[in-house]
Amino acid sequence: MITEKRKHRRVSFGRPVRVTDFTGEKTTMKAVDFSLDGVCFASSQPKTVGDILTVTMNIGAKGKVKILQAKGEIVYRYYSDSEYLMGMRFYQDS
Repeated sequence: MITEKRKHRRVSFGRPVRVTDFTGEKTTMKAVDFSLDGVCFASSQPKTVGDILTVTMNIGAKGKVKILQAKGEIVYRYYSDSEYLMGMRFYQDS
């Protein structure tokens, strides 16, 4: 039996999200899933572990708009099925 070590459940997402790096460069990537702690992206244009990014995504139900914008850090990256998967951990407000 596999034990899940994550604090928060992941939600499958599969929508495009806008990712902005520290220089202001914007890239569109596909979110694979997200949780209260972070988001997983898929892209052919990888970011580097340690990069600080801002992600903007519509988390509203179909036809609704509810924009989430969060800042965080890329904490893992690996290559799978002709694209990179990258995990970003959200920064928590103090």
